[in-house]
Amino acid sequence: MTRMLIENLDYAITVDDEDRVLTDTSLVISDGAIEDIDGAAQISARHERASFDTIIDGHRKLAMPGLVDAHLHLS
Repeated sequence: MTRMLIENLDYAITVDDEDRVLTDTSLVISDGAIEDIDGAAQISARHERASFDTIIDGHRKLAMPGLVDAHLHLS
């Protein structure tokens, strides 16, 4: 199992029922799937840094859902 932490994201756009935009957020990814997303302080309290294979600084970054087959027909 590979685990990645993207910490201190400036913004994370959700696709939940309220379409929230989270700030100062961290994201935990395990084997390519989102395991946890919350405020940076909350994620830090729940997860040991040593448990991650990769840690990425998310300052000045945005996390958003993938745009699968996003295209436009102009004609």
